[in-house]
Formats: sequence, C-alpha cells, structure tokens
Amino acid sequence: MTHLETILEAIKPLSFDEAIQYLKQDENFLNGLEMPDQEINLYLLFAGDFIIYIMYWKKELLFYSDSYKPGMGKEWDSLETTVTALSFITTKKGTVNERFFADYTPRQIEFRDQDNETIISYCNDIMIEEPDSDYYKEGLAFFKPLLIVNTIDE
Repeated sequence: MTHLETILEAIKPLSFDEAIQYLKQDENFLNGLEMPDQEINLYLLFAGDFIIYIMYWKKELLFYSDSYKPGMGKEWDSLETTVTALSFITTKKGTVNERFFADYTPRQIEFRDQDNETIISYCNDIMIEEPDSDYYKEGLAFFKPLLIVNTIDE
C-alpha cells in the first residue's frame, strides 16, 4: 500500500477537522495553505521522489495525488512549491488540452469552473515574478499568512 493509499484510508472516515489534524501530524507533512475565504485547504506531504498533495474544497476531499514534483531548484517545503501545486490544481478549461479533465468528477468540474482568478493571479505573482518585484510581494502578502508549516519536532 502506498503512503497516499494509507493516508486516504485513514482520513476518509474522519470528520473534516479530524482529517486535517491527521494530515498535519503525519511525519511526512511539509506544509499547506488554509484559505478560509475560498474554502480551500491544501496540504503537501513528502513521498520519496514525489510530493503528495491533498486538497479539500468546502470541507470535501476533492483532489489528491502522489505524483507531484516541484520545479528544479525549488525547496519542497517552500511557499513557492505549495503555490505551484495550487496553481496546477486550479488549471482552467481552455488553458490545457481537454483530455486533462477527462477523469474529473462533477464536483471537480464545478471547482474548475468557478471564478478562481484572484487565486490564479496571486499564484502567478509568486511563480513568475522576481522576489524583489511589487507583484511578488503582493502574492507573498496574500499567501504567507495562510501558510501552515510543519511544527513537528525532529
């Protein structure tokens, strides 16, 4: 059983709050973003050569994968890596080949089709802009307070 399968088996019967606590206490927890205004909770966990991402929307488990890999030179537990994962998850129709969405559930399509422009804009500020630019600083100001870091003692 993979680490993702183990996590999913453990969290699916739990309440939303219990599942979030479980994820944050996992020994492989890297970090996450909790965005109350958008009802998005995204968590990243280390999984060997890849990162597991688990995202809740409106307290419902919506997206998960154990095949995410950040860009070269990116720290796996950084804000930039977390924002890049969020950007990937918020991919819009028309920006990629339609096959990308072939296995989406109706609920995932609903999330895809909602207005995520603010989130996408701030993701781009972090991913594209230079750290000393005003745009990067705006993205940082938006996401940094929402970042949940691993607080487990090593």
